[in-house]
Parts: sequence; structure tokens; C-alpha cells
Amino acid sequence: MMKNEIDIIEESFYNHDLLENEYMKQQKEEYLDYRNNDFPINPYRNYLKILKYFQEINKYNPSHAASFAKRIKSNIKTGEVARPSYLK
Repeated sequence: MMKNEIDIIEESFYNHDLLENEYMKQQKEEYLDYRNNDFPINPYRNYLKILKYFQEINKYNPSHAASFAKRIKSNIKTGEVARPSYLK
């Protein structure tokens, strides 16, 4: 079986715990559903882009990537992605 782009990126993703987060699972499910049903996919914000952006942020500054991942992981507790204090 041939691997698709998502499989390849997920295998090399730096934070596999983040991929198991409910928010990320939901994003992946919606992305695959849209793609499989030929619905238009937002070219700027979709599961594949999120993975690529996280990889780029992590290359540039791992502490920034860790901070974003922490906010997404907090989604489980609060029901929404935590915002930095300066945006509240």
C-alpha cells in the first residue's frame, strides 16, 4: 500500500502525543472527509497545513511549537483552545 502525504508527515512529526489529541483527531477526520467527498478544503487552515506549520515552527523554535501544542492539548479540559494572556 502506498503512503499518502498525511502518513508521511505524521510518521516524521516531532510530537506524536499531539497527534493523539481529540482536536487533532477531529481536524484529521474532517480533512479526510472533505477530501474523500470532493468538498472544497480551506487551503490555509486544514489538517495537512496544521502539521506542516507545526513542523516549520518546531524547526525555527521548538519552545514556540511546545507552547502552541500545550494550548491545543488544553482543549480537552476547557472545550476551547487556550489563548495567550495578551489576547484575552
